[in-house]
Amino acid sequence: MEVLSLEIIIDDKRSALDALLKKAENIDSFEIEDLDKTDARKSVVIFFKEPININYINSFLVSVLGEHKAKVIE
Repeated sequence: MEVLSLEIIIDDKRSALDALLKKAENIDSFEIEDLDKTDARKSVVIFFKEPININYINSFLVSVLGEHKAKVIE
């Protein structure tokens, strides 16, 4: 199965996420939104340039966000 977009919830600063996601080559665009005023986490929706196999989502997130930020339930 392949996906064209992905939504993740991550605890990081908007500026840091923006910089990391802009460097990724296979991302077409992305949206970052605050969950609410009392929650520091962000909702990040990523739109890929090409479909990505769901088996590679974890390795993709590690390559973009770093291993300490990417924890995906397999």
